[in-house]
Amino acid sequence: MLIRVLVTIWLVPPALNMLVIASGLLLSRWYPRIGIFTCLAGLVSLWAFSTPYISSLLHASIERHAALEIESLNKTGADAIIVLGASHFDMAKEYGVSAPTADGLVRLHYAASLHHQTGLPILLTGGPMNKRQEIHSEVLGKSLSSQFGIDAKWLERKSSTTWQNAIFSAEILHSVGITDVLLVTHSYHMRRAAELYKLAGFNVIAAPTQLSDHYPWDDWRFWMPTIDALDLSNKVLHEYLGLAWYQLVSPIGSQNERDIRLYTIESDNP
Repeated sequence: MLIRVLVTIWLVPPALNMLVIASGLLLSRWYPRIGIFTCLAGLVSLWAFSTPYISSLLHASIERHAALEIESLNKTGADAIIVLGASHFDMAKEYGVSAPTADGLVRLHYAASLHHQTGLPILLTGGPMNKRQEIHSEVLGKSLSSQFGIDAKWLERKSSTTWQNAIFSAEILHSVGITDVLLVTHSYHMRRAAELYKLAGFNVIAAPTQLSDHYPWDDWRFWMPTIDALDLSNKVLHEYLGLAWYQLVSPIGSQNERDIRLYTIESDNP
């Protein structure tokens, strides 16, 4: 767990760029030219990841699912909507209770829209997190109820990773005969999430939100660094790391994959 956390912090910008720059400064003591080149590489890459044009290219590169067409929404055959969690603030002062982050609210907003159009029940995912160890899905559920007037039918309370989201969602929904689902998450996260939910025995109808934008390369405004662009680059590269991790370690292509398939078979045949 600690290794996974360190990797996801230090192998994505801006920490990755800081490591490159620090390495360059260290190298410059013995190899000045190499050190200067390494420092420049760190600075240029930090600037590039911070620009809307480069971050949008990264975003588009990881997308595998288009926006769900409204006209075909009621023809998907889905029996439930699953919303993947996206962290929350402990005891937000303005509300007096814990509240979802901006990303969480984006997903809840889209799930509420899908619910109003289809009438499908909603499952919210996410276990204990942050210092107070509050259950994330419960925080999402309270916000969904108070802000959107919708009560979630199920809360998945045990997961701390995306593949655990999938396993514990299967534990809840397979027991009531539901395998066809609308899966709601950000578009940069959908590729990994959809793979894991399919592995857990779901027929996934991807319902991504906040899809990528296309910016013209010859407009200087999109080459100016912004915090939002850097944050998006961070999230996309985090997803690529996640895909690589699951290919190398778990659950895809490993013992954990076989464990998941075994669990799914056992759940379908109690």
